Amino acid sequence: MCAETDGVFDGFEADAADLVNHRWQPATDPEIFEVIERTVKALNGVNLRYVDDLARRHRMTRHEITDEWRDW
Repeated sequence: MCAETDGVFDGFEADAADLVNHRWQPATDPEIFEVIERTVKALNGVNLRYVDDLARRHRMTRHEITDEWRDW
């Protein structure tokens, strides 16, 4: 899980760098949102592959894993 999450963040860093490197014009809002969307969807995929199993092993739902520490 950690390795896949690191891979997603590595991809985000590369995508974010591509938004500014070697460009004559600033990145557009749609380009920025595309990077954000791609990253969030990739993190959701990692979450689906691992978090439910972790929660199940502890007899809780995936939402309950972090409930103890959330303020919102």
